[in-house]
Amino acid sequence: MDKIAEATVLDMAVKAMRRGRMVRLSFGDRQERQVTDIEPVVGYITGIKDDKLTFTNMLNQSRFVDVSTLDAITFVMNS
Repeated sequence: MDKIAEATVLDMAVKAMRRGRMVRLSFGDRQERQVTDIEPVVGYITGIKDDKLTFTNMLNQSRFVDVSTLDAITFVMNS
């Protein structure tokens, strides 16, 4: 992932965390198989440190996710 795309994803993560918005994480095809332990990929971003996100899914399972593995962060519901 290039630096501009990574900065865009990180910006969306900051907005989602500040607003308490539910998000869906989108991984690349290659990376999706490696992060199946955080299924489902709908939940909340509960922390950000450097290039890692703390993601808490709807089953209240928290995991660290490297920003470089994400393709996009989308809001689940528009407000």
